[in-house]
Amino acid sequence: MTRPPAAVATFGRLTDLDAKMAHGILRYCDHVNVVVDPVHAGKRLHDLLPYAGRDIPVVATVAEAHQRGARELVVGASPPGGGAAPAMVAEVAAAAELGMWVVHGLHSRLTDVPELGRYRDRIVELRHRPVTERVATGEAARLTGNVVLTVASDCASGKMTTALEVWQGLRQRGADAEFVATGQTGMYIAGGGAPLDAVRADFAAGVVEQLVTDAAEGGARYVLVEGQGSILHPAYSGVSLSLLHGSAPNLLIFCHDLSRDRLAYFDQAVADVAEEIALLERLSEHQRKARVVAVVGVNRGGDPVTAEADRDRLERSLRLPVVPATTAGFGRLADLIAEF
Repeated sequence: MTRPPAAVATFGRLTDLDAKMAHGILRYCDHVNVVVDPVHAGKRLHDLLPYAGRDIPVVATVAEAHQRGARELVVGASPPGGGAAPAMVAEVAAAAELGMWVVHGLHSRLTDVPELGRYRDRIVELRHRPVTERVATGEAARLTGNVVLTVASDCASGKMTTALEVWQGLRQRGADAEFVATGQTGMYIAGGGAPLDAVRADFAAGVVEQLVTDAAEGGARYVLVEGQGSILHPAYSGVSLSLLHGSAPNLLIFCHDLSRDRLAYFDQAVADVAEEIALLERLSEHQRKARVVAVVGVNRGGDPVTAEADRDRLERSLRLPVVPATTAGFGRLADLIAEF
C-alpha cells in the first residue's frame, strides 16, 4: 500500500495523552514526515517523544508542512468524546485548500461542518467508514487457532502498541499471524479494521467477531486483536466487554501504566490489577475460556529504576511475567505467545 507523504496535526497537544493517535502513527508510519503543532514548532520529534523513534521536524502551520512535501494531513489529537474544535476545522480547511487529503478519527463528521462541505471528497473519516452490522453468534469461540486480545487497567495503556509489536514479533519468528485493528489509530496504521466504539451497541461484538473469524479463516495461527478501554472503566467498559465476547480470545495480555493511579478522563482510582485480571478471566468463561499470560508494565516518563522495581513487585504478586514496553520486553512476549 503506497501512501502519500503525510503530516500529523496535534494542535498544541503533541506531548499530551489527547494526542495518542498521533503518538501511535508517528511510531509506526514512516510516510509521516512532519508534525504540525504551533506550541512545539521549531523542535524535533525525538526530543519531545523519544519512544516514537523518529527524528522529524515540528512546524507551526499546515502551509509549512505542505512546503516540506506533505500531501496528507492526519488529525492526531482530540478531546474526550472526539469532538471537532474550531482550531481543527481551520487546520483541515487550510490543508484541503492546498489540495491535501485529510484523515481523521473524530466522532464528529467533519464533512457536516459547513466550512468544510465543499472539501468532502478529500476527507477520510475513519470512525464513519461503513461496516456490516451483525449480531454476534459465538462463532469466534469455536476457533481452534490462537486469538490474543490485549486488555488493560485503563485507556491509553499500551494495548494497540502491544498487539502490533507481538504481531510483528511473531511474523519475524516465521509464524502466520494477523493484526485486527479496532480503533482509528490501528486502522490508519494497518489500513483496515473497524472503529468499534462507533458501532451501534447491539452489533459491536458481531463486528469484531467477523474481523477475527475472517483473519482466522485466512489461515492465521495467531490473531492479535487490538483492545480498547478497560473492563472496569465507568465510561468505556461497554466497548471492552464487546471485544472480549466478540473476539472470544483464548489468550490475554494485560497492559498497565505503572505511573497512573487515577483513570484517564475519569475521577476514580485505577482498580487493583489482580482483581481486574480475575474478572476478565471469569467473564471469558462462557465463551472461549481465556487466561492472562503476561502483563506489560508501561512506564510513561517515570523513573526507570522505580518502574523496574514496580514490575518486579507486580510479577511476584501476580505470579505472571511482567515485561517492560520495550523492544526486549515485546520480544519476550512474542517468544511466550509463540509457545502456544
